[in-house]
Amino acid sequence: METGTATAAPTQPFIEQAPAAGRAPFSSSRPGAILRTTLPSRPGHRRRYFSSRRFRRDGRLDPAVYRTSTGTWWIRQSSNQLVRSEQWGIASDRLVPADYDGDRRTDLAVYRDGTWFVRPSGGGALQFIQFGTVTDIPVAGDYDGDGRADPTIYRAGQWWSRQGFGGITVVQWGLPTDSVFQ
Repeated sequence: METGTATAAPTQPFIEQAPAAGRAPFSSSRPGAILRTTLPSRPGHRRRYFSSRRFRRDGRLDPAVYRTSTGTWWIRQSSNQLVRSEQWGIASDRLVPADYDGDRRTDLAVYRDGTWFVRPSGGGALQFIQFGTVTDIPVAGDYDGDGRADPTIYRAGQWWSRQGFGGITVVQWGLPTDSVFQ
């Protein structure tokens, strides 16, 4: 949400459905498109999410999978096809990857019971941000246009956004019964 004013419309990642069995592999022409579906899992593995984000500063989208059974992110670097894995999160976390530090690379981030756990892509200090409650829906995005994602939650028709410098903006947009794209 806009932090500071309420004049701009929120921008959220485009949500796409996973293709049916036998269809083309996951792809999207939209940067940051998140496929919010449960992918087929092997026994012993739970949900996995697929997303394409910019985890490196090479201008390319890197396909990524999050395996909830282990809290592991698997990222395939588009520039050299190398695969890296990083453990960051637990099974019950909600994924909120975004560019929180403004370096134009996606930071690994999860939301758990009102706390944002952010692991900066540049290796800076880990961030633990208390903002929200257990029932809130996290919807991170750069709502104030400063080049950094703002921890933002949706609560019963209201968007609560934490500005980069600690201020909070609340905007009424939607009804308490509406669904929100995450």
